[in-house]
Amino acid sequence: MSKVREKLKEEWIRVKLADISQIKRGASPRPIGDPRYFSDKGRGWIRISDVSKSYKYLKRTKQYLSELGEERSVKVDRGDLIMSICATVGKPIMIKIPACIHDGFVLFDKLHKKKVDTEFLFYALLNSENTFLGSGQTGSQKNLNTTIVGNTEILLPPIYKQKIIAEILSKVDEDIEKTCEVIKKSEKIKKGLMRELFTKGIGHKKLKKTKLGMIPEEWEVLSLGEMGIFSKGKGISKKELIPTGLPAIRYGEIYTKHNFIIKKFYSFISKKTASESISIKKGDILFTGSGETPEEIGKSVAYLGDEKAYAGGDIIIFSPSKGNSLFLSYLFNSPLVRNDLTKLGQGNSVVHMYKGLLEKIKVAIPNIDEQNNIAGIISKIDEKIDGYKKTKSKLETLKKGLMQDLLSAKNL
Repeated sequence: MSKVREKLKEEWIRVKLADISQIKRGASPRPIGDPRYFSDKGRGWIRISDVSKSYKYLKRTKQYLSELGEERSVKVDRGDLIMSICATVGKPIMIKIPACIHDGFVLFDKLHKKKVDTEFLFYALLNSENTFLGSGQTGSQKNLNTTIVGNTEILLPPIYKQKIIAEILSKVDEDIEKTCEVIKKSEKIKKGLMRELFTKGIGHKKLKKTKLGMIPEEWEVLSLGEMGIFSKGKGISKKELIPTGLPAIRYGEIYTKHNFIIKKFYSFISKKTASESISIKKGDILFTGSGETPEEIGKSVAYLGDEKAYAGGDIIIFSPSKGNSLFLSYLFNSPLVRNDLTKLGQGNSVVHMYKGLLEKIKVAIPNIDEQNNIAGIISKIDEKIDGYKKTKSKLETLKKGLMQDLLSAKNL
């Protein structure tokens, strides 16, 4: 058995990508904005954003090229393998539709089918992402060229083994993609349900007209200033962070680490730093005080824990005197309120929010019992979504381990 294993190991060879494929760079019809190059149908025009939204297979594009645009680009077909070489460097994707690629991609054309399986190569490229990142030329953004890609080496087992490895990894990917679809559908259902609950409530038959639109007759329209008080967090520098200590939340963590509720802390400070900082208590809602993108502007999370914690700079703290904080967090993060927050922000490249602006925001509020019921309905959906996300995370960890073993001959 050991002799067989050694023989199989010997069959693995190290090859340059240029030895197994023709590395063909895409092309862009220029000038890019010329409407003559675009159409409502035809071959898809693959952009980096299309690839970022796809998992393994590219099945749709947002834009399409006209016949003239196609002539000035590079065509790809079903079954082809491409990889991004600009901005998002080293992301491979398999093509499921007739399309065209611009010069931010390369096509692995004329693959030696007897030497390499396309799906195996997809995973080999995926496994080489760090290599591509390290090899990229720097300028305004990281990028690769056909020479760099062609000179990149991968480990290549016999074709029969490539197919086995690709099949194993594909099965895991299928499970991940199915889980992603379930998450996407669940979040869509949640979004629609939130819109319904925040405008019509539960079981109401009579509605009244307000500046916010039609709402249940029993609901109130209140400004946030009437519902509680606002305060401002105080800056906590990176130098003041310690491995363990009193919990703190920093500005960037609100929109990168949390979703509606602060469930755990990622930053900790000493008692001395805490004495100079602003504390938060159970029921407080924290707003981002500024943002560069719509996702950042006015994002909020509720703190429902009992432990005393502290807020960093550029965080606005809302302490409601009435209302269910979880309900309010869901409401504040809904388009009904976020749209108003975005409009009220001040600034250009960075938009700032201020306490005085937040105090003027008006919302439709049911009684506390209905708030509790609405928060309970939405949180149950959130629990299911969290469960799906944990499943996805476990599958991704499994895939990562399998790739490390299967693509480096460790499985032999």
